[in-house]
Amino acid sequence: MDMTELLDTGFTWTAERVQRVHRDDLDATTPCPQWDLRKLVNHTLGTIDVLAWAVAGDHVLTEAGAHALAVEDRIGDDTPAAAFDMRIDQALKAWQQPGSLDRLCATEIGPIPALSAANVSLLEVVVHGWDIGRATGEDVPIPAALAEPILAFARQWPPVESQRGVMYGPAVPGGATPAERLLGHLGRKY
Repeated sequence: MDMTELLDTGFTWTAERVQRVHRDDLDATTPCPQWDLRKLVNHTLGTIDVLAWAVAGDHVLTEAGAHALAVEDRIGDDTPAAAFDMRIDQALKAWQQPGSLDRLCATEIGPIPALSAANVSLLEVVVHGWDIGRATGEDVPIPAALAEPILAFARQWPPVESQRGVMYGPAVPGGATPAERLLGHLGRKY
C-alpha cells in the first residue's frame, strides 16, 4: 500500500473504534494514564487536524501546538464519531492532493518531509485508535498491514527513545504479532 492508502486504511480502522465511543464514556480511563477518553479522542482529532494543515501549508508544527492538542475540546457538541469522520474526510483531501507527499512541512525546528508527517499521523491515529478501543472494552488487534509499516517508522523515530519513561513506557519484550511488537515498542501492555 502507498502512504495515502495506509492513511485511509488507518483512519477507517480507527473510525470503527471511535464509533463505539458514546458521550457518557468520555470519562473512562485509557491505556494512556495521563488522559481520560475525552482527552485521548481530542488529542487524536487534533493530531489529524494539525498534520493535515501542515501538509497543506496552513500550519507550522510546534511543541506548544502539540500540547494544545491534548487539552483543546475538538468534540464540542458532536458525537465523537461525527467529529472524527469530519476530520478524516478533511485530512484525506489534504493528503491526497497531487504532490502532497513530496512537500516539506514547516516545523519549529525547520522543514520536515511530508512523508514523515504522514507517518506520524498514521502512527498517532492507529495506535491511539487501539487505545480508544481498549478504553471501550474492545480487544481488537491492529491489522498487520498497518502495524508493520508503523513499527518500521517508529523504530527510526527519535521521539520514542528520547521520551521513553516520560511519554512512552518501557518497551515490552517479546510479542510475536506485528501489532504486539508495535505496541511493545511504544511501551504499551498488550
